[in-house]
Amino acid sequence: MNTLGNKFNEHLKNKGEIVTIDGVENTVFFMTSPTGATQLNEFIYLFAFKGVCEQGSLINRNGTYYLVYHKEPEINEVYEKFLLRDITKFTNFVIGDELKEIPSIIFDGSQTVRENSYTGFFDGKLELLVPRNSDTTQIIENDRFICFGNAWLVVGTTEVNRGYLNIYAEKTQVNEDDNIIDEIPSTYTPPVPEPTETYSIDGVAEIKTGQTVTYTGTKTVDGSVVASVWVFTLEDNGNDVQLVVVDDNTCDITSNESSGTVVLSGVCDGETVVKEIALKGLW
Repeated sequence: MNTLGNKFNEHLKNKGEIVTIDGVENTVFFMTSPTGATQLNEFIYLFAFKGVCEQGSLINRNGTYYLVYHKEPEINEVYEKFLLRDITKFTNFVIGDELKEIPSIIFDGSQTVRENSYTGFFDGKLELLVPRNSDTTQIIENDRFICFGNAWLVVGTTEVNRGYLNIYAEKTQVNEDDNIIDEIPSTYTPPVPEPTETYSIDGVAEIKTGQTVTYTGTKTVDGSVVASVWVFTLEDNGNDVQLVVVDDNTCDITSNESSGTVVLSGVCDGETVVKEIALKGLW
């Protein structure tokens, strides 16, 4: 590493912070704009080694999120300088069949809208600046989203700055099925949860000499027992035991041994359950 690289690396060690950039950890350092120098003091600079950040990247700094608003012209061959903006909020959009939280800088035409304080100069219109990626490029006209207690309809999108999409929206009627509290539009259909299935073999863990014990294969779906068909096999380990299948999900095992173990296996729906059974004497 050259002299400048060594100096920058030393500076990161002394004043750097570990952040995630698009989900990947990196060490960077920040420089805040002087008070009053920018509108609402929202601008902050980030310095990082070349290649770890790009215009449109999402920065997570201890739970505070920023978007890389602008990449400064090349400074040198070692590090790069970026201008950041606080995101206004994560906006819920329906992308395909999924609900995606899209980091957004939201404008009402002249100033940034702050969370829960929508007082637009151009009432009924919003502009969102979002990173350009495989999700946001699927946002099209007539898509709906919810924010600031209102429903909004996308009326157009453009790509003005590299790495970003501009989404233009107008206020629309709130539907009966819109979830205003959680900001989920009625166009989203939650996936049907996959049923929770469990399989077990019920019966005692030991059999005494001359005893016949019944074992039952049980299939449970979302906590309820349902009908099931089982295939039972017995590994007798050389012991004098007999397996008799009674019906679809039960079997009997008879033992003529006073010691040892056998292994009962049951298969249902391709799932295998194994139960080890001890052989005991009468006393």
